[in-house]
Amino acid sequence: MTFARCLLAQARLHPALMPQDAVKLCYQAAFGAEHLVMDAAMATQRFEAEYAATPAAEGPLCEPISRQYARVNLAAWKHAGLPPSDLLHAFLRTAAQPPAPVSHRRFQAMLACTGHLAAQGKLPFSAQEWQGYLCGYRHGPVHHSDLYRSREKPAYRVVDAGYVTALQSPHLL
Repeated sequence: MTFARCLLAQARLHPALMPQDAVKLCYQAAFGAEHLVMDAAMATQRFEAEYAATPAAEGPLCEPISRQYARVNLAAWKHAGLPPSDLLHAFLRTAAQPPAPVSHRRFQAMLACTGHLAAQGKLPFSAQEWQGYLCGYRHGPVHHSDLYRSREKPAYRVVDAGYVTALQSPHLL
């Protein structure tokens, strides 16, 4: 699946997507979760707290964000009755992987793709909003926008796409 298709799917699933959220998506799609885990014990505590606070809900279990990575939704995971330890394990294993040597180039290509789709009117924000956000962007991971957080209630973990099948059949992990 191309990044453009992943981005368009994210825009359909999450209509509150703003330029800041698109940058976050590009970053995660290129680099995965490596920037999130400096301390495995702290990452585990954060996961457990967020998992406990997230109500179970129907929805897509996994949302591809690139060929290499997917977002696994905590609410859908909980609704499916899957063991949280399996998701945590996959997330920590993903975060431990070093980024691919082409990740920076891939990130820049994903940003350019986002600008192209915004210019075509295919995203919930304009090309001008995109360019305006990029003018102040400092090149690194960002948080979701306030609008996205309030409307979409994001609760997920980024995992290597190779783990997605295994996560849905935990005995494969």
